[in-house]
Amino acid sequence: MSFAKIVHILGTGHSGSTLLMMILGTNRYLFPIGESSNYSSLSCPKGYQFVGDGSHVNQSEFWQSFISVAREKNVELSTINQETLFSYWSIFHEYFDKTILIDNSHENFVRHALLDANIEVFYIHLVRDGRAVANSWEKKYDSGGEQRIIHWATENINFHKKYSDMDNYFLLKYEEFTTSPRYYVEKIYSHIEKVFGVEKLNLHPAIDGNIMLGESIFNTHIFSANRIRRFEYRRDKYLEKDMKFLEEIDGKKWDNYTEKAIEAIKLFNYSIEKYDEFL
Repeated sequence: MSFAKIVHILGTGHSGSTLLMMILGTNRYLFPIGESSNYSSLSCPKGYQFVGDGSHVNQSEFWQSFISVAREKNVELSTINQETLFSYWSIFHEYFDKTILIDNSHENFVRHALLDANIEVFYIHLVRDGRAVANSWEKKYDSGGEQRIIHWATENINFHKKYSDMDNYFLLKYEEFTTSPRYYVEKIYSHIEKVFGVEKLNLHPAIDGNIMLGESIFNTHIFSANRIRRFEYRRDKYLEKDMKFLEEIDGKKWDNYTEKAIEAIKLFNYSIEKYDEFL
């Protein structure tokens, strides 16, 4: 069984990993696959599971071909574990000639599989201000912000402790990336070239100035990730540094979130005091 090389985005949900994956995937040698930890639902795709070009998984030629190959190889589509993950990554490489995959799964068993297997991996640790993450979570689910920022702090501190000494690790802050996407994409490409020993990865012309996310270059095959992967959602959107949480979180909640995550906020150099301007 042979595997593709994998760019794995470390981080917690609501931190921008789907956005980063889409933009990195504009290079034809990088193939964004979404959250492979959720591939068990390929056996019975739900109504909301669309891919980047707007088509449902059931109507996607690529994913229907992928599912057919998996069944031919007797992969248990309704189950996701280390063995099926290896099978999926192998299928991308052996049958679809994808040499570098981008995966943004948030589940620990995926990270364990990457460490256990003989797979070349480049880790991008994407961090967003935990108070923005908690606010985004609360807006979507109407509760749970306090538990979310504790989770954000715990996970990101652990990622930093576990991976930051590795040569194949790169720390990226969401706020910096969305402010200077061209600079950071070029920097990440340079690291990928070095870690994987591949030829120069050229920047797509769309990654410059105001990035229009509705352009066809972002119509990828991403399965199971943030809704921005769906064309109808990003049709008229531009890449922006989303800082609305600064207005939406009141002072009391800000102080509570900050107290719950103070170690991580200091570690990643975020402001302790509530601020009005961009970082």
